[in-house]
Amino acid sequence: GPVYDMKETELADGYDVSGQLVALALANDPQREAGCVLLLTCEILGGSLAHDFVTPNDVLMEVTVGKAGQKKPCSEASEDSRGISDKTHRAIQRLAALSLTADVIADALGENPEQVQRIMRKHGWNLECAQKICVMVHPSDLRTENKVTIKAVTGKGAVVAMGHVTFDDILQTTNARLTLVLTCEDELGSKTLDLDLELRLYALRKQSLQGADLSI
Repeated sequence: GPVYDMKETELADGYDVSGQLVALALANDPQREAGCVLLLTCEILGGSLAHDFVTPNDVLMEVTVGKAGQKKPCSEASEDSRGISDKTHRAIQRLAALSLTADVIADALGENPEQVQRIMRKHGWNLECAQKICVMVHPSDLRTENKVTIKAVTGKGAVVAMGHVTFDDILQTTNARLTLVLTCEDELGSKTLDLDLELRLYALRKQSLQGADLSI
C-alpha cells in the first residue's frame, strides 16, 4: 500500500502541521485514497450519552469530511484512567469536590493539567471509543466542506446525535491539534451526547516505499 511522509509541511493556507512517517492501512475505497492531501485523526477519550432507547454498546462513532469518512464501534466506559493511579484518581476527585480548578489540582499533585481536567470531566461518562478514527481527505472533500462532522449512529445507520467542528477551529491551534468537549444534538435539536475528543490534521506527501523508515 502507499506510504505517506507526514513531516512538517506548509499547507496552501499558510498553516504548518507536523507528524511522523507512518504506514497507513487501505481505506474502504482504494480509489478515494489516491490523491488524498490530508489525514484527519479523531481520538474520542470518552463521552456521556443520554438516550432513552440507545446504549453506548449500540452506537458507532462516524467522522466525515465531504464524502470521506470512517466509523468505529463504541462501548460502555471503563474505569481506565490512562496512566493515572487509582490513588491519584481519587485525590483528583476529592480536590475537585472542593471546587478547585484543574490547574491548581495538577500543580498540587504534579500531574498534567489536561489529564486532570479529563478525569474531572470523566465523572458521569458512560461511553468510550477505543479505536482512533482516521479519515483520508481528498481535495474534492475540502471544496464541498469546511467542517468535520461527528455522528453517533446505530448499526442500521440511524443518527443518534451529531455535531460539527470547523477546520478553522483546528488550524488555529498549535500543530493543528484541537482538544474539546463537543456537544452533539439529535434530529430534534436536543442535547443527546457530550464527547471529549482530540482532532489532529496532517498534510500528506507521497513517499516511495524503498528506503523508508516506517513506524506505526
